[in-house]
Amino acid sequence: MLAGRGVEAAPEEATRPSGRESPRILAAKEILESEEETPSEEEEDQKYRNLEERYNFLQDQWALTRKLQMAALKLQDEMVERVRRELNELRAKFHMDLSDKRVQIRNLIEELVRKTRALEESEATRRADEELLGRLQSQCEELRAQRAAAEVQLAEEEDHNRRAADRTREELVVRVDRCLRGYAHWEIATRKKSLSRSEQHTQLTKRTEITEIRIEKLN
Repeated sequence: MLAGRGVEAAPEEATRPSGRESPRILAAKEILESEEETPSEEEEDQKYRNLEERYNFLQDQWALTRKLQMAALKLQDEMVERVRRELNELRAKFHMDLSDKRVQIRNLIEELVRKTRALEESEATRRADEELLGRLQSQCEELRAQRAAAEVQLAEEEDHNRRAADRTREELVVRVDRCLRGYAHWEIATRKKSLSRSEQHTQLTKRTEITEIRIEKLN
């Protein structure tokens, strides 16, 4: 490894200018080196052909690159247009869905408001029904109490009327009995009077007949 490095370093040291050489020597060396490096005509032609081929190759590469770039730009534009169109479609769909969602939300809110109002009305109706039921129950209790009091009063009135009827019946029985007794006495007296009058009439008739018989006998 060290030997190799020493060999490689030797030419470099040979070509490296020494600080002891004069400027003339250095200029002469540069002229010689430039003459040695000057190419020939064939080399120049080959060089130009190589340059032309390289230029044509680069031109073809540039044209291909340009075509590829144009194709890429076209593809990019198409992709951008497609993405823009898809984005517009998605935006339109989003706005449509958003509009539908808003309509649904509005309908749900209206339905919620209606149901809330109906619930409030039903709650108010329920409270009114409960109040009415409470009043009806109170009235029923009052009516039951009044009915019980009326039944008690009616029972008392019936008892009083029954007692009054019993007393009236007893009084009527007494009066009827008294009347019947008076009528019986009157009828007996009347019959007695009729019998006495009939007897008197019979006696008078008999006397008249006797008188007439006597008158006839006298004639």
